[in-house]
Amino acid sequence: MELATGAGELGLWSRDPGGGDLWLNAPMRALFGFEKGVAVRFEDVLARVHPDDRARMVSELTRSHAHDSPFEGEFRLLLQDGTERWVLGKGRAVIGPGAETRRMGVVLDITLRKKAEAELRRNRDELAHVSRLTTMGELAASLAHELNQPLAAMLSNAQAARQFLARKPTDLDEVREILDDVVAENGRVSEIIRRMRGMARKEPPDFIPLDLDETIGDVLGLVHGDARKVRLTVELVPGLPPVRGVRVQIQQVLVNLLLNAIAAVKDFPRERQTVVVRAEPDSQAMVRVTVTDRGPGLVAELLEDVFKPFFTTKREGLGLGLPISRSIVETHGGRLWAVNNDGGGASFCFTIPALPANGQTSEHGGSQA
Repeated sequence: MELATGAGELGLWSRDPGGGDLWLNAPMRALFGFEKGVAVRFEDVLARVHPDDRARMVSELTRSHAHDSPFEGEFRLLLQDGTERWVLGKGRAVIGPGAETRRMGVVLDITLRKKAEAELRRNRDELAHVSRLTTMGELAASLAHELNQPLAAMLSNAQAARQFLARKPTDLDEVREILDDVVAENGRVSEIIRRMRGMARKEPPDFIPLDLDETIGDVLGLVHGDARKVRLTVELVPGLPPVRGVRVQIQQVLVNLLLNAIAAVKDFPRERQTVVVRAEPDSQAMVRVTVTDRGPGLVAELLEDVFKPFFTTKREGLGLGLPISRSIVETHGGRLWAVNNDGGGASFCFTIPALPANGQTSEHGGSQA
């Protein structure tokens, strides 16, 4: 065992839960920064665990010991020279020949894997940002039209106000109403620009509580120009719990699904130019959002292919919107899939974790045991 684990650079450990005696093999000592021959106790090992991960590790070990179940977890080490490493630890109870119980296990250095995962996340976030900018380009004509309407109204009101001010006597009440209209139209412009900047902004992902009603409303404001061509309905189940996610990423998923649905029905007869967005509980822990259209639907063999990179059914499409959307949803702890509707068209559904009743969130990512 010593030869095999040494060749694989696996750290071996064995611990007496009662007496606290601890045995470490050479790779385990090297990983934790202990010199050969130096006596090591559990407290010494615990001191090398990163302070931010220590409580979680102890909690998992305690739970494993109480339930006599195996232990497995990823955590960081912070060595005395300031070096930080990621390790994967596994352990279980082993009954010896004298019926004594020991905890035994292995520890593997996964620092390189963690760095590769972080780089992959950065690359995915960069690609998602490029995809958002591409989507904003697709929406440019629609957004320009949306901005032009309130700007034209502001100009018309300003010209009318000048005419009223030129009259003798001046009707100040009429001028005030016109100025109120100008302020209201300015608010519309500001809201459209806020949504545009939110989608285009590049910032670190921040998992926060999200109100789906508000999030969907922001997205509808972005696609309003395109949505005017179809009948768009939003169905929100009353009492829907808040979800946990990155606002701009969930908006990106919704924009992609809505634009695809609108494109799917635009060439159909008016009675089939309908798109429905529905949000409802999927379970106690998840919320499901479904975007349904009455377009041509999908060939059964392509229900999974549409999520492959660069696969597209649109002449001008890049084939990145749905793969990136699925990646985003899976990063949030949910899933994204497509089904054909019985009455024609397709539905794209995704789930996202709901916040627990106490409103507390757990750390998302690979550091959980």
